[in-house]
Amino acid sequence: MKSPFAQTALMGLLATVASIVAAIFYPWPETVVESDMIGKPLFEAYDASSVRSISIIKYEPERNGISRIELVRNGEKWLIPSQQNYIADNAAQISLVINSVNGTVLEQRSSGQQDHVEYGVVDPLEYESATNRSSLGTKIVFADRNNRELANLIVGSSPRGEPDQQQKYFVRIPGEPNVYVISIPAQVLTTDFTRWVSPNLLSLSQDSTPDSVSIHNYRKKKSQLSAADQSTWNYDLLIDARNKKRILKVPAPSSGELQEIAVTEENTAQLQQLGNFLGNIVFTNVRKKPAAVAAILSKPNAEKSADLESLKESGFVVLDQRSGTDFGLQFQSSAGEVSVRRSDGVAISLLVGEIVESPTPGDLSLNYLVMLYATVDEAAFSIPTPPADSADPATADKEQKAYLRLVEARSANLKSAVQRASELNQSYADWYYVVSEDIINGLRPDLILQAPAAAEPAAVEGGSADAGAGKTEEPSKD
Repeated sequence: MKSPFAQTALMGLLATVASIVAAIFYPWPETVVESDMIGKPLFEAYDASSVRSISIIKYEPERNGISRIELVRNGEKWLIPSQQNYIADNAAQISLVINSVNGTVLEQRSSGQQDHVEYGVVDPLEYESATNRSSLGTKIVFADRNNRELANLIVGSSPRGEPDQQQKYFVRIPGEPNVYVISIPAQVLTTDFTRWVSPNLLSLSQDSTPDSVSIHNYRKKKSQLSAADQSTWNYDLLIDARNKKRILKVPAPSSGELQEIAVTEENTAQLQQLGNFLGNIVFTNVRKKPAAVAAILSKPNAEKSADLESLKESGFVVLDQRSGTDFGLQFQSSAGEVSVRRSDGVAISLLVGEIVESPTPGDLSLNYLVMLYATVDEAAFSIPTPPADSADPATADKEQKAYLRLVEARSANLKSAVQRASELNQSYADWYYVVSEDIINGLRPDLILQAPAAAEPAAVEGGSADAGAGKTEEPSKD
């Protein structure tokens, strides 16, 4: 039998262990350091209007290296040097980032460098020597036109227990030991190219909605480009929103010529998401066209030239020269085409070219080169009908003036459309866009198609179509 002293000692030991375990797992409040920075801006002299360059750097475990995005302001435009100075036209993202460091310090969590690993605010550029790479933060640097730093910040992890919508992060200024907590939108912490560019490549808006969409779904080898043969096409579809009709055509089994078939419920279900893709063509990268090609494509009345032959390597050829107000070039591409005529009369062709590798290392998904070109559909501008002759001079004069106003309005609208198409071609001229297969399949869906009806045999007068088969016609006695 154990002595009372041994039992008391054992109970005391158990109580001590229980206290230690409780202390380990009890949610003690985080330590907060008293600081005169609380309630003040982290960068008191920071002026968002002076920012002329942005740099965001972070460690990417997937590639075991650094990823970065840099933007440089040139006049009113923001350019991305790493993407051959492609224009960063997502103004909302740029504004969000520039103003992200305007907030005040909510608290100071540490004043010791030894805590940088815990709070994830280690400089990402030190990734090669870092023993714990999960401690690497995201570095954001803003500079003015003289490349003088306006703000330099390393953003780390979020405080434990904070709701996601609060978007609070531990941060520190490089070269300083203090760790603060400030509020930063999570969208700021990205080096993803797609977040800095607008996916609205067709420039759709309330004033320029799709009037009609044409989908030419086919696949051609480079050697087959420029051929008129449509026998290998999957389908040709016109969706006329203005007149509320759809025309679906597929190659006929015998002739190979496109023949109209019914649009089924399955087709309709597959096409329901098309509108979502038209206004959101996410592209993951860009490639620059040869300068001579870009110079031709940027002209309002571009003419066919030998310089355009280089397009074929990427899966595009020029078929013909358009004429009249419907200016510009006509193309064919190796993987089909989607053409959108907007309500303002501008028609934009999205041509799908050759398959290319993904810009993301290790990504095995398929991507296509895409080229865009704008023209004007003159048929979208109806020609006013002249007034009928009237015996009443006053009525005739009134109707003639009304007619001339309509003619003038048509001319002005047509001129405006030509100008818009020209501006679009100037923005498209330099670039091929790298677009994922998922987006392409959304724009050019593989419809479930019915076989076209077999052509009826031609009737022969006086008998069946093959009544004279195998017979030789006797010559006339006359």
